[in-house]
Amino acid sequence: AATKDFQLDRRSWKTPPGEGRGGHVDDPHRLQPVGDVVMTGDGHEAAADAPLAQRLGRKICQRCKEAYAPDQETLQHLGLKPGVKLYKGKGCHACNNTGYKGRCGIFELLVPDFEVKKMVLGHASADEIKAYLVKKGGFDTLRRDGLRKAVEGITTIEQVIGVSQND
Repeated sequence: AATKDFQLDRRSWKTPPGEGRGGHVDDPHRLQPVGDVVMTGDGHEAAADAPLAQRLGRKICQRCKEAYAPDQETLQHLGLKPGVKLYKGKGCHACNNTGYKGRCGIFELLVPDFEVKKMVLGHASADEIKAYLVKKGGFDTLRRDGLRKAVEGITTIEQVIGVSQND
């Protein structure tokens, strides 16, 4: 059951089971407030004050990791600045010639503020809510978190594209 944290606008926001374990957090229409309780369209209750989407991507093998300069078209398509270096594994004995060794998490955390709650109650689209959060700052989509990890050499751009939708 939800608890009333503050008297006016603070509610517990609920999402269906699985939403916090890999579901898309950018689907606000799955959240439906009912008094002080938020129910989903299918009647599920699962507390989620801040829904988290997570994906697993493969990590680049640190023994055979090498930097490369992607072409301008790729950088432009991904919204990266010219001159950014990306990384890939060329394959070695340690990674069985795959270029990958291990897994890394790619995350998107949605912390609904008062404005997001108003937008959900007003049936704003997922795109409108995501645009608001990105413009406000402090919100990283799956794609942004993945791109940061690709630039840092943790995973490849192919892994990022494979586990995230285009923003």
